[in-house]
Amino acid sequence: MRSFWAYHDMFAALVAMSDGQRSRGARDLAAYRAEAVQDGTRSMEAFIDLSLATLHARMATGEVSGSAGSALRNPAFVLRHVRGAAKRGRGELDALIVTFDEYGFEGFRPTVEFELAKLARHEGRIDDVRRHAQAIVDLLADEPDATFAREATALLAEG
Repeated sequence: MRSFWAYHDMFAALVAMSDGQRSRGARDLAAYRAEAVQDGTRSMEAFIDLSLATLHARMATGEVSGSAGSALRNPAFVLRHVRGAAKRGRGELDALIVTFDEYGFEGFRPTVEFELAKLARHEGRIDDVRRHAQAIVDLLADEPDATFAREATALLAEG
């Protein structure tokens, strides 16, 4: 039951962030991640890391944004998460690729590669777009109709 509630709390923090309570949600996520590390709950640690890395990458690309009111209510969040979001997201996503063996969650890899491809496209790094998109196609070779495989194929077709 403890594990169930921990995941419930983690998702509640993610919902709080999307509901405009960004500072509180981020603070709660940091606390849940620390508990996951202490308890050895690698799956929660990996999911929180993936969620924050995706958030930073999507802030950089404009897929995630907030209102001016939300920014005013959450100045600590803006300072810590929004400034430098592209660099931070790219670093976090790259680090996740390196730690997949440690976590044992290779299933997250297409998600990470797709976020890196979108971030590279946003920044105009075409060679990196191709590299990440091709990695997705290779990872999902046995599942060519998977959403990420189709979207990666489309990225490759964009040239």
